[in-house]
Amino acid sequence: LKLLSEQVSELLITFPGLNNSDRPAHKRFEDSINRLISDFSPKITALKNPPRLPSVIGYLERHIFDIGTVDKLSTDKFILLEARSPADESREALRWIKKLVVRENIPLSNCVIFTPNPAVYHPLLKGCAVEFGIPIRFTLDDSLEKSPAIAALVNLISLPVENFKSHLLINILRSPYFDFSIDSETVDTFDRVSRVGQIVESWVQWDETWSRLETSSNDQKEDLDDERNAPKLPRGTEAAVLHAKMDSIFKKITPTGTVCSQVEWINWLEKLIVHLKFYDNVESERDLSACEVFQEGLRALILSEVIAGDRQMEYSQFLSNLISNVYGEKFRESLEDGQSALIVGRMTEARGTRFQAVALLGLSEGSFPTNERPDPFLDESLRKTLGLETRLQREQAGLFYQAITRTDQHLLITRPYLSEDGEEWEASVFWKAVLSLVDESAINTVNPDTIQPFSEAASTQELLFSAVRNDSLPQDYWFLQNRWDDLQHAQVVLQARRSKQ
Repeated sequence: LKLLSEQVSELLITFPGLNNSDRPAHKRFEDSINRLISDFSPKITALKNPPRLPSVIGYLERHIFDIGTVDKLSTDKFILLEARSPADESREALRWIKKLVVRENIPLSNCVIFTPNPAVYHPLLKGCAVEFGIPIRFTLDDSLEKSPAIAALVNLISLPVENFKSHLLINILRSPYFDFSIDSETVDTFDRVSRVGQIVESWVQWDETWSRLETSSNDQKEDLDDERNAPKLPRGTEAAVLHAKMDSIFKKITPTGTVCSQVEWINWLEKLIVHLKFYDNVESERDLSACEVFQEGLRALILSEVIAGDRQMEYSQFLSNLISNVYGEKFRESLEDGQSALIVGRMTEARGTRFQAVALLGLSEGSFPTNERPDPFLDESLRKTLGLETRLQREQAGLFYQAITRTDQHLLITRPYLSEDGEEWEASVFWKAVLSLVDESAINTVNPDTIQPFSEAASTQELLFSAVRNDSLPQDYWFLQNRWDDLQHAQVVLQARRSKQ
């Protein structure tokens, strides 16, 4: 901003909050405002318009974190939800959003979930959103290695360095991402041969086993002891045919040459990918986005060699460079044009944009606000000198104040009430701050042992689960009859397996 102010005749900076406010909820704003005042000596114009918030949210905005007692507010809908675990918490938050979308016609793109810990909540939300049929978009990009397609590709090109370990090779042959022009029965046969022949790794061990099988028959098994005799093993000409197929596979995935330039290795890799129809077998939007980033990474490696000059290297070195580049890249799942999606962001991103429905997850002790600990390598004074974010006194109360005021209509605050070891999990100070402003009408505790009404099911899986617990499938859900019959049969099978007979 300083550099920008030197380039223009006038600079207008807009800022939320109140100047000279002594409210704890506004301290985050005050610190920034005071810094702007000290650095710029600006002319300050304050707008007196009150916030345009729903009555409940406005009440929270006016009194959150203030010292003193106020009357507790009654609500017509709960805004606090307690669930057993982060998994249940994520499911209930998505159910709440789906209700608003289906029953109140709120656009999905106007809904958002903020979480304090992406590593915990994002996988849970992703899995549940798939079940509920909710398109979802994370503001935090995923690491490229988390893409199933890229993970399969890395496993493929790592085979030569791993000396073609048998279990890895069989997994690659079964992968839906690669077309080796062999059927599943052939792969099963390869798997059986590797186990009976005790093939651990290497092309050489496969050759030795095939040679023994080609010279034997089901009637002549002198070269195999009793333990390794298997009547379904291929022998004679059948083994020779499979031997040729296996050799063809090894030739495809074995790098050509010993020392090449990085560009030459990439050319070999791209030919292999095309030959195995890797990109043709990638179908999901998530994998397609990851493949685009992977291709950009290959182009970056080529460009780096063009600029720095050719450098000869072994395949293992090229693979190390490639994997380092892949694991350092991020990708974001793209959506179809015009498709709405639920946004999931971090609590620190709860600013600026407004939504019609906001859900805040993880309001238990130690989750949010997070426990602040000093950095053992960079103390607070050095972090301030370097312009890094502080680890202490981060004014998380200001973040929470921003988060609860992002909504124009609906707000849900959730927390898990049991820890991983089953012990009671204490509510956070922020949860208690909201609880002190509302009465019992604002709280809902979800008990997973309570049988759920059919109308509250957010997916057919949940509906069938409720039907099993009620021991009946209502006639309105006749389209699930086949799956219901399968479940009844499965129940009979399970009871038979559990019986002492």
